[in-house]
Parts: sequence; C-alpha cells; structure tokens
Amino acid sequence: MEKKDQNPRMDSSLGERINIRRYFDDVETSYNTDKTQGGDTDNDIQQKEGFSSIYLCPLDHNGTNSYIKEWKAKADSAPSLVLLHDLGRSMNPYKKLAKALNEVGFHVFCVDLRAHGYTTSSTGISSFTQLVNDLLQIVAWSRYKTDSRHPPIILADGFSALISIYFAKLHPSYCSSLILSNPVMEFPIRTSRTIKVIIKLLSKCSSSLLCSKVFFLKKISLKLANYIKSGLGNDSEIEYAGIDQVCSSLSLKFIDDLIEATYGSFEAFQGIREDTLILNPKNERMSEISLFMLEEHLDKTKIRTKEFDSNYLLSSEQYMQDIVESIKDWTDKLYKK
Repeated sequence: MEKKDQNPRMDSSLGERINIRRYFDDVETSYNTDKTQGGDTDNDIQQKEGFSSIYLCPLDHNGTNSYIKEWKAKADSAPSLVLLHDLGRSMNPYKKLAKALNEVGFHVFCVDLRAHGYTTSSTGISSFTQLVNDLLQIVAWSRYKTDSRHPPIILADGFSALISIYFAKLHPSYCSSLILSNPVMEFPIRTSRTIKVIIKLLSKCSSSLLCSKVFFLKKISLKLANYIKSGLGNDSEIEYAGIDQVCSSLSLKFIDDLIEATYGSFEAFQGIREDTLILNPKNERMSEISLFMLEEHLDKTKIRTKEFDSNYLLSSEQYMQDIVESIKDWTDKLYKK
C-alpha cells in the first residue's frame, strides 16, 4: 500500500532511519517462548496463531522489554499496523484479530504493554507519560523490523486509544493514521475535587506511592479494576495480564496523570492531524463521545466513525469479520496499492 502524496510526514529522513537501525542493532533480543496449553509445542502454537516471529523490544535502561508478536505480510506493504490492547488486558484475546488482519494484507505487530502480559517491569507503571514514551520505542522497533520509511497505523483499544491520541499529538511523524476502538476520553470513576487534589499532592510527595497503599484511596483501585473487568464481557480467552495485580500496582502518579489525560483528551485530539477511524458500540454515551470528537476536530474530513451494536468488543470473534472489513475499506481509501 502507498500513502497519498499530500501527507509529507509519511517519509522519514535517511539519517533518522539509519539512527533507528544503529540503536536496535546494538540491542540483544531473544525469543521468548509462549505459555503452552494442553501440551502444545511452540511450533503448534505458531502454526495455530499464524505469527511469524516473537521479539523483545527494549523500553528502558532498566531491562524492561515489551513482548511483541509479528504477523508478516506476504508482500511488502506500508504502513504496518501496531495493535495495542486495553489497560489490564494482554495481547492474548487480540491475536485472532491480528491473524485476520494479516490475512487481508496487513503486516501486524501485536504488543503487550508495560506491566501487562509477558512484558514484565520491576517498577510497574509509574506514569501515563511512560506508556506514551513506550509506544515511541515500539513504533521505532516496528519500523526497524520492516525497514520501512513509513510510520505505522496504530490500532488501539480503550485506554490505549487515549495513549495513542497523546502519542500522535506529541510525535506526529511517527504515526501515519489512528484506529481508536471504544476510546476512553473521560476518567471512568466519579472523583471529587478534594480527592483529586489529595492524589495530586501525594503523588508529588512520592511519585511511586501505590494507590492501594493509601487506605482512603483503595476504592479508586478497586473501582478502576471493576471498570476494566466490565469491558471484558464474556470473553473466554485466558488473560495473563492479571487485572487485579495491574490495578493494585498503579501508582498515585499514574492515577493523577490519567485524570489529567482524560480531562484534556478532547483538546489533545483536536491537536492531531492524522486520519482517524473511530470504532465504538452504539450506545448513547459512546455515540455522544464520537460525535463530540468529530464536531470539535478542526478537520472533519479526516475523521470517520463506525458503530456496532452495544455488545461490541474489539477482541470479540463475533465482530471480527465486520471489524476487519471496516478497517480494510477505510485504509483502502487512504492508501493506494
């Protein structure tokens, strides 16, 4: 696929590409075998899931490496697609979608975020900005592996959609377009102004202080965990993310950042210039959010929305065919083969 000529940010300089390659050439990565079930061997799993390779992408200097699976396209195509799971999940329920997208021509990288799935981190998630910076590393990695001059399309679910919005605003040359599924644009828990001030003050005193360690703030972690669980529906896929563990390890700094990020999410969205497809369940609140995103954006021609029935989940097999067709149709209009 080839990007339309009017988007000058699609091409990166030769010097930038050389620097990316030099950086990753100095990093040793290793194959991390997947957890097996029912006695399946690594070859059985690879054949079943259809992925081409597994990588460990370095995220920081503390030894945190993002666990990534790659589904190579049969023919070289640009841009590739980076698939991000929702907060508290893992890549596991999204692997069938990654395979389906690959089968219609996309080169897909499916990612476990920091402190999720097989991406372990000794420090957990210290801030929202940390996840945005991690995405910069992951995108650079994807371009290195495809040796592409084109930045990838980012397909993100839930809270990852929020991460992607800020990423596209801060690093527009590293993102060709966005696909935002059920984007979280508001903090999902009612929090009084007093509690917000307390969170901010405590986070400044100790940025690593866990929300679960502060007695009168434990409910925030519990409510956030319940909110995330409510989005799982009847998904029977085994989750390795450890939702309770992830939420209980969230720092006050991260919660404070997340409140600020959602508070400024619509303004941040106005600041991005990438073509964007919004996928969401057809219900009053999400339809209202999508409409507001469309109406408030400075260039409405760049925004498209697709609604599904109210049980919609990006990782659900029930909607897989419609999701793939929607994404394929949308990208075919943006990119010429």
